[in-house]
Amino acid sequence: MNILFLSMHPAPYRDPVLKYAKGVLKEQMDIITLYPNQTTHTEWKLKLKEYEDIQMTKNKKVFRKFEFHPQIFSVLRKRKYDIAFIQGYMPLTSMFVYIYMKLKKRKIIYCVDTALNRFGSYKFRYINYLMAKNADALWVPGTASKLLWTLKDIPSNKIFEGLYTLDWEKIKKTNNIDQKNQIIEMTSNKYTYLFIGNFIESRNVLNLLEAYSAVCTKETALILIGKGEQFQEVNDYLEAHPTENIYLIPGLPFDEIHQFYLNADAYVHPGMEPYSVAVQEAVFAGLPVICTKEVGASLDFVREGINGLVIENNDIEKLKKALIKVQNIKPEKTIVSDIIQERGIDFAKKQFNSLLEFILSNKKEK
Repeated sequence: MNILFLSMHPAPYRDPVLKYAKGVLKEQMDIITLYPNQTTHTEWKLKLKEYEDIQMTKNKKVFRKFEFHPQIFSVLRKRKYDIAFIQGYMPLTSMFVYIYMKLKKRKIIYCVDTALNRFGSYKFRYINYLMAKNADALWVPGTASKLLWTLKDIPSNKIFEGLYTLDWEKIKKTNNIDQKNQIIEMTSNKYTYLFIGNFIESRNVLNLLEAYSAVCTKETALILIGKGEQFQEVNDYLEAHPTENIYLIPGLPFDEIHQFYLNADAYVHPGMEPYSVAVQEAVFAGLPVICTKEVGASLDFVREGINGLVIENNDIEKLKKALIKVQNIKPEKTIVSDIIQERGIDFAKKQFNSLLEFILSNKKEK
């Protein structure tokens, strides 16, 4: 049995599972990295991966933004793959491998992170649906994605979770608590809210600024970390609406981010996201979380009133109230430990093993 995993780029939220899979399957598994020098967060400055992969070094634009990696031909010639993990329909390399495996009548595991939100044009959503529908199994991040695909008539026994996860024990061991960022020191005696992520329209960072500015006191602080197309707009807002104790940080290396979770008092995700590993890490760090119903990870990690609050998206008044109410929520260590056990790296490993067992046992929904 030979397995191909088509990976887009290095990602700290996916690499722990890939490391585990490669360790178990060894020479039976080839991990192909299509964009070895890219990531959705260039500021993370990711270190070397902890697993061996085959890197695609060249790609060609075929049509507009569609890219193809000619090296995939030699990869498929050298080895017969019985199973292929394919992440999404883009670039064209992914679609090519999907069609190739279908024509060869081999197994396809389609990896998708789309949750209960509508992203992209109808045409591309339909292509995504067809590829998911005709795959032998789906591997998704969590509950929201699984719910979506079952609503689209894909049998639930073909859908497995744990595609994205964090190795929390490893993060805690590698985090240097003695070297705190200066801003952490400045906010150590205040109730500190934290947001880390892309500054893009769907994240509603400006909503958070408006809500926080309305309810903040001298005893609170807000730290915003990230980059993106709205970064300058956020900066302009802060200049036009000076508010004490708001700190804007233009992205940090991934290894330096963890200390902010460990030193904040609450995490806020004011917008929309298919999953959100940031919410996962915040919960693992023991923070109460405010997020909207349109953050996929809320279904897996946030227990209303126990370790967080889930509110409507784009409701600034409810966000204001949540910022005040969350100060009374102190997640118990046993609750945090249970969630880590239920949805952490061990859960992801078990789901991966169950996924392979399902594929190898030839189970098919009639």
